[in-house]
Amino acid sequence: MKKKIGCSYGKSKSSTISTIEDAIMALAILAVSSDGRINKKEVEMLERMISFSPLFRGVKSIDSYIECVYNIVLQKTRDEVIKESISIIPENLRPTLYGWLYIMIKSDKGISQLEHKFLDEIFKNLNINGTLAGKIKAVCEILIRKT
Repeated sequence: MKKKIGCSYGKSKSSTISTIEDAIMALAILAVSSDGRINKKEVEMLERMISFSPLFRGVKSIDSYIECVYNIVLQKTRDEVIKESISIIPENLRPTLYGWLYIMIKSDKGISQLEHKFLDEIFKNLNINGTLAGKIKAVCEILIRKT
C-alpha cells in the first residue's frame, strides 16, 4: 500500500510540495497573497475551496491544512512554489486550477495590478489556451456575480 503523504494527511514535515491538493493550495495561497495581503474574505475562499472540492476530501482539519501548506510556501520563493506546484498538477486539472485561482483573486472585489500580473504568470506556466482561459474567466464571473 502506498504511504499517504502531504498536508492533507497531516504528514508533511518537510518543505516539499508532494501532492496535487497541496500544489493547488500552495498556488491558491500565492494567489490570495499576490496583492501583498490576505484578508478574511480570501481566507474564507480558501476554506470554501477545501470544503467544496472533492480533491480535498482527505483533509481532516481545514485550519491545520491551510497552515501546513502556508508554512511550506513560506520556505520557498514564489517562482519555486509555482514551478514545483505546476509540475505536480496534471494537465486535465490545470483549467480547473486556473478557475479556482481567478475566483480566489476576485473574492475581495476586484483584481489589482499585482494580482493581474500573478494571473498572467500562472496562465503562461499552466500553458492554457488563451481562448479557454477567457471562457474560464467568463464562467467564473457568472458564478460569482451578486445580481
